Amino acid sequence: MAFLDLPVGRAVFMVGDTGRIKEVTSAIPPEQAYALFTAEEAFVRRSPAEEAFMNDLKTEFERLNARSGQPGAINFTVVGTPPEDVTAARVTALTDEIARQLALCGPQRWERMVAAFSCAVSAETADLCFWQHEQPIEARVPEQIALLVRRQRHLAAAMPAGPWLRLMVAVTNGPGGRAQVSTQYDYGDQRLPDGQLLAPTHYRNDLAAYPRAGVPAWLRTYAGANGQRTASPHTASPRTAPPRSAPPRSAPPRSAPPRHEAPERPFVDSLVGWTTHVVADQQRITYGRDSLAWEEIEWVRYPLSRTKHLGFLFPSTYTNTYTFGVGRYGNSPKSLGNLVWSKGGKRAEAPEAWLALVEFAQRVLEPRLLAERLDLIRRGGSFTIGEMRVHRGGLTLRGVMEADWGSLTDVEVADGLVWIHERGRQQPVRVSLDSANAVLLPRIVAAMAG
Repeated sequence: MAFLDLPVGRAVFMVGDTGRIKEVTSAIPPEQAYALFTAEEAFVRRSPAEEAFMNDLKTEFERLNARSGQPGAINFTVVGTPPEDVTAARVTALTDEIARQLALCGPQRWERMVAAFSCAVSAETADLCFWQHEQPIEARVPEQIALLVRRQRHLAAAMPAGPWLRLMVAVTNGPGGRAQVSTQYDYGDQRLPDGQLLAPTHYRNDLAAYPRAGVPAWLRTYAGANGQRTASPHTASPRTAPPRSAPPRSAPPRSAPPRHEAPERPFVDSLVGWTTHVVADQQRITYGRDSLAWEEIEWVRYPLSRTKHLGFLFPSTYTNTYTFGVGRYGNSPKSLGNLVWSKGGKRAEAPEAWLALVEFAQRVLEPRLLAERLDLIRRGGSFTIGEMRVHRGGLTLRGVMEADWGSLTDVEVADGLVWIHERGRQQPVRVSLDSANAVLLPRIVAAMAG
């Protein structure tokens, strides 16, 4: 609703769970912008079709071979990844396509172009500049080209040199319309320029995603083995060691009490109902005597509903109900699964505590829950959301829907429901947002259908 209140033409930034950022305009309906962005996220992550097929085939053979009571007669081996020359050809073809599309982003009759991409799995920078009559003209890299760059880097990671840290593409327009293309890969042998150096956490993420046999010393120091940012080679430490002639500081007396860090301050401490508070910090959520650590949580829900009470002699009134729930599928505190705030008024503002919990769930819980469920699906497992069974073949709702991933055309969220559209079906199938993990359905469908 807040999105709809923005003036038409304002910039809106969408952030994916990998840190990818896309700018859209408020003139695009929110559902459409979200659906497009989710589809792009699925494209960034997907493997080539033949790789997915071979992995699924291998998994199925291993499942049959491991079935109890069956003789070990089935022996299936995927003969490595595609040959190196095939992968190299794909990388080269993508690089050529990137250069061609970049060339279309400049002014007419430009003489020279230079593009530099600095990438990790969770962040990136892109610089693009054209020269016309020896005057530099900066340009913006469109999102569709950024997608190609990410895909090229993912394929290049399978090469012996591993994933590059920077890709430089230079194009010079020669006589007769002939262009000279030069491509250079930077694997971090030297420290990257400050303007193209990403934050240490992004390089830690990249090293975890693409383990390397040898990591440059500066990158190992900069990323920090313990997750702490260290000083770069070009900056002096703000703390200097005392001179050797300085007298040592006296040790504190043995009777001095040990120092204790201040307890972590909760980001939510709100009354729910009449007498009980819900308290949440970065580690856990507590309501009364019940408590759960965030890392233990297996499902989340936060539906919002509005009830209109029609008046006869008096104006109609409205009741807004804000629900937040988390829990485990096994033995889980029931009280944490149904925290409810109520407010009256047609244009009531959501409670700050509910908004803070929802924001934390979207930022911290949902990426983990989504990754776990996608991994479960791809390994041949299944789970339920409401009455909908989600499995590797698609979605099953007994007596209503039996749809494979390829037959799903659209998933939208509206009016407290997830609406799932299937090719050939006139009416969409609905799943209530009140169901545990229903908020994950659109992204699950986008990832699997993609």
